[in-house]
Amino acid sequence: LGASLTARADDLIVLLDTRSCRNCKLSDTDLVHADLRDADLTAADLQRANLSRARLDGANLRDADLRFSTLQGASLRSADLRGAQLHGTDLRRADLTSALVDKHALEQSHWVGAKGVAQGARSHAGIHNAGVEATQAGRWSEAEQLFSAAIKAEPKEPLSWVARGLSRDEQGKDPHHS
Repeated sequence: LGASLTARADDLIVLLDTRSCRNCKLSDTDLVHADLRDADLTAADLQRANLSRARLDGANLRDADLRFSTLQGASLRSADLRGAQLHGTDLRRADLTSALVDKHALEQSHWVGAKGVAQGARSHAGIHNAGVEATQAGRWSEAEQLFSAAIKAEPKEPLSWVARGLSRDEQGKDPHHS
């Protein structure tokens, strides 16, 4: 255990000094508000790391393990997340504008409220289910937006049309208005 803590501390020092730490072992590390713009974190182990509100614009996170990490409110503009493991990752309110993300990579992550999520990064089912969660919480406007996005992803899926109509009705809007 002591050796792994020392290795993690050494990797953290290298990362903060050079902004390059391929294959780093940084699981459970607290990097809240860290400025890691253009950092090379290829294949880094960042499981359960706290990267809330971190600046990761242009960072290379290709093949990184971000399972159950927190990137809430982080800026990931133009970051490379291809091949990254995102199961259980908290990306709520993160900015993913122009980020490179594998198709359906966000399915097992928490992405509601994230900005700039590329078309195809979320499946119809994932978007629709997020809309259902919003309705269950009484967030009707958010639900309407999510169902509209689900319709855009899969226009022939009737449940999303019905759900959007119901969410509009709850807001006192005309449910048939496009």
